[in-house]
Order: sequence, then structure tokens, then C-alpha cells
Amino acid sequence: MLLSNGVTIEGSEGQTITAPGATWNSFTSMLRSRGRVAYRSAIGKVTADMLVVDVRNREMQMWNVALSADVGAIEALARKEERHAN
Repeated sequence: MLLSNGVTIEGSEGQTITAPGATWNSFTSMLRSRGRVAYRSAIGKVTADMLVVDVRNREMQMWNVALSADVGAIEALARKEERHAN
């Protein structure tokens, strides 16, 4: 299935993936981007030339990636995770 006119996927924790388009293969449960991709979350932003999501195996691969991160947000998240682990 060809998805065009922009694709936005929203995660349960506020993260988003946007792309100009994508193809979906229901037989393999694979989503492949068409065009440049942006991934955003509370801790930063990633852009890539291509994205493949394997829904069945819960895996995401990106090619030619650029990353910018909010180090303070990452540290706060790590402290929160540490408190929950103890």
C-alpha cells in the first residue's frame, strides 16, 4: 500500500515520526519511508534519508542519520529510570 501526502506516526510517549510518504506491506509488516524522515521525542530529534520499521519484530532502522539531543532531558530520564529500578 502506498501512503502519500505526508505520514505521521505518534507513539504512546509523545514521540513522532514524519515523512513525505511511505509504503506498507501487510504481508511482512514492514513500513518503508519515501523521502527524508524526522523522528522527534522529549530527548531530541533524529533525521534520516530512509527509515524501515519492522512492526512484527519491533525494530526500526534508519540510514544516513543526523542526531541532536537534549543532554539535560536524557540525564533527567536516566535519574527517573534509576529511581524506578530501586
